[in-house]
Amino acid sequence: MISNDNLNEQTDEISLHDIDTNIDSSLTVQSSVATNDEPVDDRTKYGEKRRHNIVELIETEKEYVKDLALIVEGYMNVLENDKDIKKPAGLVGLERVVFGNVQRIYEFHRDTFLPQLEQCIENPDILGRLFTTNRFSPYVRYCENKPRSEYIVSEYHDYFEEIRKKLGQKLLVSDLLIKPVQRIMRYQLLLKEILKSTERMHDEPRAIRSALQVMIEVPRLANDMMNVGRIKDLPTNVHQLGELKLQDMLSVSEPISKETKDAKEAEKKLKERRVFLFQQAMVFSEELPAKDKYSSPNYIYKYDLKINKLQHKEFKRNKESFQFTLVEVDAGVTRRVVCQCKDDEQYELWVTNVEKVLQRQMDLIIALTNPTAALQKDPRS
Repeated sequence: MISNDNLNEQTDEISLHDIDTNIDSSLTVQSSVATNDEPVDDRTKYGEKRRHNIVELIETEKEYVKDLALIVEGYMNVLENDKDIKKPAGLVGLERVVFGNVQRIYEFHRDTFLPQLEQCIENPDILGRLFTTNRFSPYVRYCENKPRSEYIVSEYHDYFEEIRKKLGQKLLVSDLLIKPVQRIMRYQLLLKEILKSTERMHDEPRAIRSALQVMIEVPRLANDMMNVGRIKDLPTNVHQLGELKLQDMLSVSEPISKETKDAKEAEKKLKERRVFLFQQAMVFSEELPAKDKYSSPNYIYKYDLKINKLQHKEFKRNKESFQFTLVEVDAGVTRRVVCQCKDDEQYELWVTNVEKVLQRQMDLIIALTNPTAALQKDPRS
């Protein structure tokens, strides 16, 4: 039986603050200053192509809303109101964890977003503005809850299969619950095509670029939170760890201390770990394979390093081997961890981000212990 205590839904709202609307240069598609020099035939051709892209966006949105309706008006309705199919005792009280905030997402797309998209056929200039607010922040929360939802659905697969047969649906509930994750990933592909056509027409592309940047950032945040939600046995509430800066697979050592018998040998015994760099801690976890075809891999917590206990001066880098070393001193105990990246790109990304969180910690200490020095360092404070 699944414990409610282990699966209580987080109620903290997650906001997509500080989304950078300056799209990366790699996303720019041969942009040029808006002119009227483009031949009429070309403007017409690319105008028709953009219209076709917008129609595709609208038509796929309609299908998506239908899929969401199958969840809310189908599975959710049966789970909450149907008395013919007996609900397992262990599932009582976990309905909100199974479906997360999908009803909120459904109502937004049905009542607000789809009608607004349909206006873009005749008025394409408004399209970019539909994507540039934090209206898509519920997806981050949905994805954070997704691992717990998957776990429950896999545990009660037979029960949900009964509901599927009663509803006469072809898709499993797990197939439907992945739809929001798939949709949030697809927007950027559609927007890239619309951006290309807009730029070839020499129309103003800034709003579409900003929209595209948002729809690249939102899935990244959503994917990050989905992986965070898969960490098992984490000894603290994930929201207490601060903002997630980076996560990836690295080869790392076990923590090396004075008690380690052969420190040099331990530095060479690296294991694959999923590493999460938060603002307040670095969490190391081991990947566990999916237990069946209805679930995804999980991560078992192994250990963590507290950012405020890491020694900035002991942060060692070895670019030739793509390695960096972290040293934590906590309550008089020193622990050292060696991390190895797979290539130069990953190495630079991790070293840069670790440097940033360490520097932020140093700045915070200076601000607390010597406010005058902090003001002198940054006159804007």
